[in-house]
Amino acid sequence: MGEGAFGIDVGSWQLCVGESILNRGRTLMTGYNPPRFWWTKRIAIGSVGLVLLVVGLVAGATAAARERLDSLVETYRAAGEPVYAKDFDFSEQIPDDVNGATYYVKAENAFVWPAFKNSRLDINKLNQAIANGAYDDYAAQIDRLISTNGAAIDLVKQGAQCSEVDWGYTVASPILGGIWPNLGVARKLATLLSIAAHRSHIERRDRDAIETLLLLQKMSRDRATGHAFIQVHLATTSWAAQACNAIEHVSHDLQIVNESNVTKSNHADRSQVQSLVNDLLDESRSSQSIELAIAGERAAFLGTIDFINKRGAGGILRVVSKPMIWLYRPSLLNNGRIGVEHLSAFKSAASMATYPQTVARLPAALETETSPFSGSMIYFMPYLDTSIELEFRSRALRRMAATALAIRLFESDRGHRPKTLAELVPEYLDAVPRDPFAEGDVAIRYLPRDESPILYSIGSDGVDDGGDFSVRVHRSPIEHDFIDVVFFLDGDRPGRTK
Repeated sequence: MGEGAFGIDVGSWQLCVGESILNRGRTLMTGYNPPRFWWTKRIAIGSVGLVLLVVGLVAGATAAARERLDSLVETYRAAGEPVYAKDFDFSEQIPDDVNGATYYVKAENAFVWPAFKNSRLDINKLNQAIANGAYDDYAAQIDRLISTNGAAIDLVKQGAQCSEVDWGYTVASPILGGIWPNLGVARKLATLLSIAAHRSHIERRDRDAIETLLLLQKMSRDRATGHAFIQVHLATTSWAAQACNAIEHVSHDLQIVNESNVTKSNHADRSQVQSLVNDLLDESRSSQSIELAIAGERAAFLGTIDFINKRGAGGILRVVSKPMIWLYRPSLLNNGRIGVEHLSAFKSAASMATYPQTVARLPAALETETSPFSGSMIYFMPYLDTSIELEFRSRALRRMAATALAIRLFESDRGHRPKTLAELVPEYLDAVPRDPFAEGDVAIRYLPRDESPILYSIGSDGVDDGGDFSVRVHRSPIEHDFIDVVFFLDGDRPGRTK
């Protein structure tokens, strides 16, 4: 063949291009490989090498991220904190007949809302009508509501007599996929007790009024026991606030008598009132509840991270999501560590004695630009700063309600209110309650003026506005976010019409 020719033998034929010769012969390839075949081999080898490099880098980064997360989690577990869902198994297998939860659940099941002609009327509207001083306008409906639910109230009394409570909560991972407590009927039951306490006081049955408020307090504390859910804590906090609101309405003219005077059996006795004072000032259960609730949110977040890490998305997206999750697994685990640190910082902040101390420990807002999973991580974070502020607001209300009852005891004995709260110590209070929103060791404020005397806390802004009851102008996630937290000692809160 001449220069520039090439030939290929296929079978027994040889085709030569360049010399136009077709010959039979043995199978043989002559000439050279085109350049594109050589570069294809190079690309294939390079691609395999790149894939191996990526796999190695992702595997190494994943192992390092997992080690950091596991090390952090073990630090908290070593300190005795519940971290994983399995750490929240608080069930004690208490027999039903001595388990307060058994009776509370029966009370919820026994609750009945009567069929009123006004279909728009609900229990919250009835409660609000009482708060606004419009009891007489709804007296018939209130009487029917309470008489219809006598059995439910009796079951609450049985539950309150039990010294132990076990709600039987079982927490699975991920918590977000589990069954959360249904508090709808429990809220109605708490409101029912608040309404019943108001009615007893209006009918001058103050012994029953105080007993019902003690029931509401006990049920709230028991509901806050052994759970890992922030919504349970917030619900029980709101029930305690209902009790405080009722005390604001009844304390100024509460009829109190010594236990030895049996001729006035409808009057509240001193031991009852003092028990309610002590109960309001006992914050141990509430403090444990908020910390446990935040730990539960941490477990929910961690369980969700682990769930995505192991399984990815579900259904038709699973084929796509698994490779994506594998690729972003280091980022996912790093975000898990950041989220656990973030929620643990909230838990630590919530354990502080005052709100300023808590604010100083609150973590900064999480950044959302660090990875594709950072933004989605934010959605697993509840509004814990607001939840913590509501907890301190509840403490302020409970302390002021207890102080108001102590003032009433003082007034019942001496015919006038004290000029200063220090006069209540030690006979009526062990110490003057402190303002949880104030910096340092500062007592709640007392203005014993002739017109509209008040107790007040300076509120979350830390500024003493002299008991200013105005609503803040900025948007707030807290409903009725007043400048100061005020307790009206004569029950004359603005907005009451009667």
